[in-house]
Amino acid sequence: MTTKTLDWRERTVAHPTQEAWLSDRRQGIGASEAAGVLNRSHFAGSTPFSKWDAKVNGTQLETTFPMRCGQLAESMILTLWNEEHPTLLVQSAQYEITRHAEFPLLFASRDALVYPAAPDSAEQIHHRLPLFGLDAKFLSHRARYDRHADGSHVWGDPGTDQIPEDYLIQGLMSCEIFDLPEWHFAVLWGDKQFDTYIVQRNDEIAGALVAQLLDWYNAHVVEGLMPEVDGSDAARNVLTRMHPRPVRSELEASAWATELAAKSYRLRQVEKDTIEQRKAADNQLRAICGDAEGIARLVTYRQNKDSSKTNWEKAFRELADLYSSIGPQPTLLAVGEEIAAIRKKHTKTKPGARVLRLTYKPEVGEPQ
Repeated sequence: MTTKTLDWRERTVAHPTQEAWLSDRRQGIGASEAAGVLNRSHFAGSTPFSKWDAKVNGTQLETTFPMRCGQLAESMILTLWNEEHPTLLVQSAQYEITRHAEFPLLFASRDALVYPAAPDSAEQIHHRLPLFGLDAKFLSHRARYDRHADGSHVWGDPGTDQIPEDYLIQGLMSCEIFDLPEWHFAVLWGDKQFDTYIVQRNDEIAGALVAQLLDWYNAHVVEGLMPEVDGSDAARNVLTRMHPRPVRSELEASAWATELAAKSYRLRQVEKDTIEQRKAADNQLRAICGDAEGIARLVTYRQNKDSSKTNWEKAFRELADLYSSIGPQPTLLAVGEEIAAIRKKHTKTKPGARVLRLTYKPEVGEPQ
């Protein structure tokens, strides 16, 4: 037992509310944010520019429905994992921040730590060494079969560290901050499958990540240098919020601005040509399909379900007129029939569109 391994508790702050936790997270870079800061995240909204905005302006990513599902599923996933490992103790945490022993600008917020066996008391937990950290991920079953641009699988076999790079970086940084040999990711794929992936500690890679993250924070947060503006929606939203309306007249055209405008023009032309080529390829595939449901392993060409839309304003207005005309004590059956008839009258059904969906995936090594 070493002080170094146990001192993570002395570097941990448990916040009483989510608001306090989020406020503290502005003071540095979290393990789950590291990939976004380094522009190595697969999430569209997690970019160096969006992370800079979060640290400098306090802007938080909007909680999407999938994100909320993941938050709610966390305790369930940890329970499922513990059921598969009943001799181990899973100690979860909420709104905690543990900072790096040497570089407190870097921190991690764990889902849980795993201990060798269930102790008899909380005091015994305090003096035991955790075996490894554990994070819970709730993803769609479809994501299990995601591929990289070269056709290789994003997720490998359970028990390996073949996972998306942002999760790999999160695991490496969490090992570094908690001084642990491994970080496990328990992944629930919808309601279909449950797997665990294991990231092994790597001091060389973690050391390089630490240096890059500290350099980024000092340059862009401490010194206030705006990161390079990227093409993400997050960057556009930040810039729109920073400058919601013009207050000055036109600027003179600099050489750099002229070069960017010319680049934008060229890319718009290429984009236009590319879109036309894609539309032509899609129509040719539709022609090949004809009245078939698609082409095996290449495309599906099925009809969506019909959609119905009721004009409730007109329906309720007519229903109000009905009640005023049928007397004080109408029978429930008569009223029910009238309501059904009124709803049907003001409901329009639109046939589902027949949609071409590409299912083709290139084989490993196949030209793109």
